[in-house]
Amino acid sequence: MNKIQMSSKGETSDLTNATDALSKPRCDEHDDLKNDLSAPVNTTVIWAKSINPHLEFVNDQCRDKDNPALVEGKPPGPSDEVSPVIGTGATAAVQRMGPEEDKCGKGSSDEIISNSAGDTTVLGLEEALDEGNDALDRFEAFQRHDDLDLCIERFEKALALCPIDHLLRVETLFDLCAALQFRFQRDNDTADLENIIRHLQETLALVPIGHPLRQSSLAALGAAFDTMFKQKRDLADLEETIRYQKDTLSLCPIGHSNRSGTLDDLGTALLTRFDQTDNMADLKEGINCFRDALSLRPIGHAARESTLDNLGKALSRRFEYTGSEADLEESICHHQVVLSLCPIGHPGRSVTLNNLGSRLMTQFDKIGNMADLRESIHHLQEALSLRPMGHPLRWTTLSNLGNGLRTQFDQMGEMVDLEESILHYQEAVVLHPTDHPGRSLVLNNLGFGLKTRFNQAGNMADLNESILYLQEALSLGVIGHSIRSAILNNLGIALSTRFERMGNMADLEESIHHYQEALPLYPIGHPDRSPTLNNLGIALGKRFDRMGNMVDLEESIHYHREALSNCPTRHPHRSTTLTTLGNRMRGRFDQTGSIADFEESIHCHQEALTLRPIGHPDRSVALNHLGMALSKRFSQTGNVADLEESIRYHQEDLFLCPIGHPGRSATLHSLGSRLSIRYDLTGNMVDLEESIRYHMDSVNRQLSPLSSRLTSAHNWIVLARKHSLDSLEDAYAAYMDLLHRSLFLGASSIHDTHSHMTHINKTATAVTEDATSHALEKHQLSTAVEIAERGRALLFTKLGNYRTTFKDLEFFDKGLADRFRTLSTELEDSFTLSSGDARNKPGDQVARRQKMAAEWDHVVEEIRQLKSLENFLGVTPFATLQNAAVDGPVILVNISRYGSFAVIIKALGDPLSVPLPEATPSAIATLAVGVINCTSNHPEELKSNKSLIEIMQDLWVIIVAPIVLQLETTLGLQSSLAFGGCRRRWLGGFRFTQQDRTSQSRAGYRPTENMSGPRMLVVAQAEAEGQAALPCVEAEVALIRRLQARVTVVEGEDCTREYVLAGLKDTAWIHFSCHGHQHPTEPFKSHFSVGTFDAPLTVLDIIRNGLPRAELAVLSACHSAAGEKTAPDGTINLAAGMLFAGFRSVVGTMWAMDDRDGPIMAQEFYKYIFRNGPEAVDCRDAAKALVMAVRGLRRREVPLGRWINFVHYGI
Repeated sequence: MNKIQMSSKGETSDLTNATDALSKPRCDEHDDLKNDLSAPVNTTVIWAKSINPHLEFVNDQCRDKDNPALVEGKPPGPSDEVSPVIGTGATAAVQRMGPEEDKCGKGSSDEIISNSAGDTTVLGLEEALDEGNDALDRFEAFQRHDDLDLCIERFEKALALCPIDHLLRVETLFDLCAALQFRFQRDNDTADLENIIRHLQETLALVPIGHPLRQSSLAALGAAFDTMFKQKRDLADLEETIRYQKDTLSLCPIGHSNRSGTLDDLGTALLTRFDQTDNMADLKEGINCFRDALSLRPIGHAARESTLDNLGKALSRRFEYTGSEADLEESICHHQVVLSLCPIGHPGRSVTLNNLGSRLMTQFDKIGNMADLRESIHHLQEALSLRPMGHPLRWTTLSNLGNGLRTQFDQMGEMVDLEESILHYQEAVVLHPTDHPGRSLVLNNLGFGLKTRFNQAGNMADLNESILYLQEALSLGVIGHSIRSAILNNLGIALSTRFERMGNMADLEESIHHYQEALPLYPIGHPDRSPTLNNLGIALGKRFDRMGNMVDLEESIHYHREALSNCPTRHPHRSTTLTTLGNRMRGRFDQTGSIADFEESIHCHQEALTLRPIGHPDRSVALNHLGMALSKRFSQTGNVADLEESIRYHQEDLFLCPIGHPGRSATLHSLGSRLSIRYDLTGNMVDLEESIRYHMDSVNRQLSPLSSRLTSAHNWIVLARKHSLDSLEDAYAAYMDLLHRSLFLGASSIHDTHSHMTHINKTATAVTEDATSHALEKHQLSTAVEIAERGRALLFTKLGNYRTTFKDLEFFDKGLADRFRTLSTELEDSFTLSSGDARNKPGDQVARRQKMAAEWDHVVEEIRQLKSLENFLGVTPFATLQNAAVDGPVILVNISRYGSFAVIIKALGDPLSVPLPEATPSAIATLAVGVINCTSNHPEELKSNKSLIEIMQDLWVIIVAPIVLQLETTLGLQSSLAFGGCRRRWLGGFRFTQQDRTSQSRAGYRPTENMSGPRMLVVAQAEAEGQAALPCVEAEVALIRRLQARVTVVEGEDCTREYVLAGLKDTAWIHFSCHGHQHPTEPFKSHFSVGTFDAPLTVLDIIRNGLPRAELAVLSACHSAAGEKTAPDGTINLAAGMLFAGFRSVVGTMWAMDDRDGPIMAQEFYKYIFRNGPEAVDCRDAAKALVMAVRGLRRREVPLGRWINFVHYGI
């Protein structure tokens, strides 16, 4: 039967794995990630189940001395049957009826035949029956299949010769059923079982109430339907089983020889139905049946131990639902008595050892007495030794022993126990072919074991395998609430853990879905409802932490409260539920400021700690969360006693998390943060030194979640900055390294990774800017440029790595080059799938990506071992970045709270630093908001030039003027030319220009060599579904046609997404004249309004295309160069997508453009581009052409907000 397991170790969880208990949920916590008070606390309480298989039907039959042929441990044979169709109460009914039996109550068959000697039909019937019986005798003696098939053929012939009212028809039906039973056991063909049931139903119709064979017929039908249920798992078959067994019992009054066996069979069937429906009435009735059967089987009765075993299992099941310790104690007592009746050598000993071992494990879960766990493992190990390879029940003991060893690992931390546990699970899976009814059970346990190992070793392969096994287990369509709910919970836990590690929202959404499916399987009052509520509440809390939707937070609290209401004092789940509710109440306090919420949070954590005294395996979790809550209260009230108590709790927590403990990183971080606060109060240098040391140690915990280590690295930076410590540069370097590692492209789709990056944006952006500022303060200008470059455009940089071509690599190692190229192509293709594509195969895509990404990283490390390639795809050195200034200075503007600077990068020599003392982050933010306010309306409704002029004047004074002065005085550039010859880009925070792919692309670029000019594609969509018409598009296209002969115009119905994508591959220049839209939250879905409303041309469509001929893109569309307010790594927009796809020069707009400006821009821009004829065009003239086009707009006196809208990217 199943076991329910409470597990832990989602990476931001606060649970530790717990012991298995037969069908008993267990709630434990762990503290892998205990967030700082500055961030929301993610407390993951993970409830899981591993399942103990008891193979109830086989065990019961094997132990029943009323049926001596069924002895567990003996191989299948003609008399010793491992899995008979018919149960104990009807064994005699399906055996062949010899002449001594009064089959019809009217004499033997010989008498019947002799009385009908003149009937040729009877003579044929007699011959068929004799031949059938002879063939069956030979089969039983020699096990030849031909004999069995001949037997069935003869009995079927005999049945055909027996009219319905013939006196031998009942005998013939029984003989045929016996033969079909043998063949069913041989072939496992359900058709034979269906024929058995059909024939037995006919037999029942022929033996009316009062007939001596009616009781046997009813019993045989009940057993046959029971076997059919085990084959098809159709609840209707189980209902028929119980109906026929109850009818059988009604014909077995007290004193009847078959009453005890029938009671045993009925009790087993009721227990099975209880497992499917959770109807406590069935469990109660089943226990009563077993008790009645036991009263009829006194000490010395051959089948007494079978009934004791069944009663013990039923009582254990009731304990799982009611928590009655009396039931558990009685269950163990019964199993111990059974074991005493099965000495060494007894054929039923392994069954008893298996069941007693499981019950002792349940008792350990309840009481925590290690003696119970050790005795459980001892019994299961002996049981396994009695079930060698080939034994039909070996898998049940393998799975149970695996559970026991994993539980022992949870308590003792010995990896050898966990590894042995997984080996047992793996063997159990091997013993279960795809169609085996127990496969889902062992897949669940193996998945859970691998998840446990992932928590210790951090190997993503284990977690991915775990998810795949659990998904297979779920896909097998298990019927039965307890088993299915266990799988749903375990799969939800594993997916939630992967979300914490990789940030893939699809995993979290799927996790929530599984918890929501599991919850209805536990009605109100069910003991397993509480942990499922807890898991669902935790997952919703995580979604709130990511998305900020208060509905999720309120739902999370609602589920935690309901879970707590089902956990009275001393309930094993209460401490866990208190912890999760406490964390969410603190989270709501952070949102609403409700003091009542905060006080309730502290009360919850205090009660949770009292329920976990010294020695409790989960005390560490309670200490950590109460410590954080008290520190939070100190920050609100200034009560130093709260801070001191918080530190004391964290110190005890650290003592309980030795080196190697998965929760040590979070504990180090928490204690380090509190000590730094105390240092601010007391000035005690010991506190500061310990705080730094703890944060550094936390950063270096390789097995801990990257998010936890990033938080520690940030705290290290803050402390080192604040106190001018020498370790500041190391802290910045550690953070940047972890930041790049957190962008693990094997984890999710591009949309989900961007969402994950946005989640950590505020800290990551500030750290990059501050690290750059620190290098500038130290006059390390080259280093500052390298840092700024490394911290920007992370997604495009990583994707760009997958497109890297390095010809020298083929010279060094062609095989390595081919591997790198293949993996890069596959990774980019996989990563840039849409979210919908990626989620069509849950788990498969993510696992495959992660495997490829790990192999790609390994190949990159191999390449770096080659001479001259040590820095392959590493930090780009300044000497390489400097090549970007070959056509003119590149200006980097860095805004930081620690000091803002501009850096002028020249083609030769050292860079120049320009202090910008007035360009503070707050000043720039104010100006950015002003620009947004002035340009957020329709272009025809742009606000007055006055506001924008004032903003531009401020920008000139605080940023541009100091740079221009430096260019004039140092480089001799005139102010009118200063910015015409510089590469520049303006973002909300003024960051480094988006390069044109790489510096090599500029140095190696050659303009199109064609006497008639480059091929040009014009995409013109004046009218789009749901959009305002653009009446000036036609004029704009006409102007371009006059200036360029080699133009292809796509417009109207021909302007489809597919057509444009195909055209991009064959075109050097492209001009878009249409609507453009920047998606507010998913920038890769930003799009041009071409094609249908449902399938426009998106940024993702563009970047998935490698465009080898691409040179110039002019985006005469709204928002084509607009940025996100929360861009985590630079702006992702249509213009950036064009650059990444391969275009070397791109013109775009930062906000909505006026349709009237399109024709003017096109005329002035292309007039300059084609000034020397089509044969001399050069896309590198685009920047100057844009200047000329803007001048054309200014000559026409258009408002400022319309002509400053246009920007240029690239070369």
